[in-house]
Amino acid sequence: MSKKKSLVQKIFSKLKRAFYYEVDVILAAKHLHNEYHFFPGIAYRNFTKDDISIFSSGFSDLTTLYNESADQYTGLVCELYGKPACCIWYTDKTKENEGAHPFTFTVTPPPRGVYIFANYVLPEFRGSKIFASQPTMMLSMMYDIGFRIAVVALFDPRIMNYYHKKGFFAVGKLHFKRYLSFFIKKDLSDLERICTL
Repeated sequence: MSKKKSLVQKIFSKLKRAFYYEVDVILAAKHLHNEYHFFPGIAYRNFTKDDISIFSSGFSDLTTLYNESADQYTGLVCELYGKPACCIWYTDKTKENEGAHPFTFTVTPPPRGVYIFANYVLPEFRGSKIFASQPTMMLSMMYDIGFRIAVVALFDPRIMNYYHKKGFFAVGKLHFKRYLSFFIKKDLSDLERICTL
């Protein structure tokens, strides 16, 4: 493909996206069981104010999230041999304004359920054993807390394969369409399935 043709395609793609754009969000869930998976060197602790500067590159406004965590959300830091490697944020309450404007939605976890809305691994730890082991250990810890089902919203469909290996199954799909810059069409009917899990 010539450079000229490639440039024309990029310009056309940007123009098309400016007038019309579609987004799909996959809802996935996992029934939690008494699975004790603990790995040497991996430990969890509560997210503190000092962690904001460490993980700020992975969040648009981590300070606001931290300030709201007192009564709405819970933040945890996963350490590998004492070094912060990733952080997880979850809630058993209704989480509003999920997604990115204008493609937003509200998630309400089912009874004894938890919504995991952030799981960020620092770049230097990606590909390491913590990247593969941490979710399994985290879900075991969620079970110990008392949760029996975990829910996630996946904004990149390619990530579903990774979560499928961890025991998650697709519950439904949220579909968004944007026409020009002002008309948004949403199909959020599958959100109701979460409440019946």
